[in-house]
Amino acid sequence: MTTARQKRGAADRVGDAAGAKARTRPAGRADAGRRPRQKQQREEKKEGQREQREQREQRQEREGQARAGRAGEGETPGAAPGAAAAEAEVDLAPLYAFEELYEGQAEPLARQAFLLCGDHKRAEQAVAHAFRLAWERWPEVAVDPDPPGWVRAAAYEYALSPWHRLRPGPRRPRALLPEPGDRTLLNAVLELPPSYRRALVLHEGLGMSVADTAAEVESTTQAAAGRIAHARRHLAARVPELTGAQPREQSRLLARSLDRIAGAQPLRPPPPRLARLRSERTTGRLLYACAALFALLSAALLTAALTGP
Repeated sequence: MTTARQKRGAADRVGDAAGAKARTRPAGRADAGRRPRQKQQREEKKEGQREQREQREQRQEREGQARAGRAGEGETPGAAPGAAAAEAEVDLAPLYAFEELYEGQAEPLARQAFLLCGDHKRAEQAVAHAFRLAWERWPEVAVDPDPPGWVRAAAYEYALSPWHRLRPGPRRPRALLPEPGDRTLLNAVLELPPSYRRALVLHEGLGMSVADTAAEVESTTQAAAGRIAHARRHLAARVPELTGAQPREQSRLLARSLDRIAGAQPLRPPPPRLARLRSERTTGRLLYACAALFALLSAALLTAALTGP
C-alpha cells in the first residue's frame, strides 16, 4: 500500500519536473531569438568590409589617374614630390657653369683681345662673340679639356679677323697708355701679322710655354718659336728699351709692358646673366634673318619658275 508520505513525495517530484520544464522552455526561446541577431550582425560586418574594399579600389583608381595626368605633363609617374625641383636644379647646372666661366675669363680676355686689335669696342665685341658661341655650343664646351682655351680661341679669331678693316673708323688705336713708350710698343705689336701677334700675346702676355703656344695656334713647336723670335726682333727694332737686351730680359720687359698696357684700358664686360641674355637675343635675330633670307630666295626661285619661258 502506498502511504501518504510516498504520495506526497511523488507529487513533489512531479511538480519539480514541471517547474524544470517550465524553466527550460523560456531559455530555448531566448536562444532562438538571439541567433537571427548574430546572423544579421555578420551580414552587416560583411557589408561594411565590402564597402571598405570598394572605397579602397576607387581611391587607388583615382591615384592612378592622377599619376597618369602628371606623366602626360612631363613628370615621371611615381616620382617623389621633390623630383620636379631636383630636375629644375639639374637644368640650372649649365647656367651656373657658364656664368662661372664668364666671371673668370671675360675681363682678362677683353684685355688680351685689345692687345690683338688695339680697339676697345672690337675687344668687347670679341668677348661677346666668343661667349655667345660658347653658350650656343655649351654641351661641346662643357666637356672640352680646356673651356677657357676654347673661348679664348674664338675671341682671338674675332679680334684678328681681316673683315674689320672694311669697317669705317680711325685706324690708330685709341688707348690709355701709362708710359710714354707704350704707344710705340702697341703700334709695333699691331704691325705684326695676325699669327705672329697671336703667338706673342700667348707667350709673352699670358706666359705660355712655346709648346703650349704651338698647341693653341695649331702649329708645330718650331713654327711657334720662329714666330715669337721674329716678333721680338721686330719690336726690338722699334722700341729702344728692348734694343740690345738679352732674350730673357726682352721677355721680362715685354711681359711687364703688355700687362701694363692691357691693365690700363677701361674694359668692363657686362654681368654674366646680361651677357647670356644678349647672346640668346643675338642668336634669335640671326635665326630669324636666316629664315627670312631663305623665304626670300624661295620666293625668288618660285617667281622665276612661274614667269620663265
